[in-house]
Amino acid sequence: MTSPLTPLGSSAQSLALADEVKSQPAVTTISSESATGTSATSEDVTLSETVARASNLTDVAQDSDGIDHALVAQIRNSIQSGNYNVSPEDLAQAIATVLKDSA
Repeated sequence: MTSPLTPLGSSAQSLALADEVKSQPAVTTISSESATGTSATSEDVTLSETVARASNLTDVAQDSDGIDHALVAQIRNSIQSGNYNVSPEDLAQAIATVLKDSA
């Protein structure tokens, strides 16, 4: 199975994937061999493609450094070109949030 990976910052995609995972549970088949007198039981678990993709995304997220490099590059380019503007209200809110979280 091959599927392109997208940046983890796409919350709409993450929500869509979460809804898809909820709607497609894993399938479990349990069988036992009682005809031979043994109590051996075998279990086969088959994961849907959506669950397999979710597992792959989890692995990618765990291996990630947590930085959205595309967003950092976009902000860096905006600053260098002089187009990066932050409203005083947004700046004040960000400072208040950092101070609140560090207390």
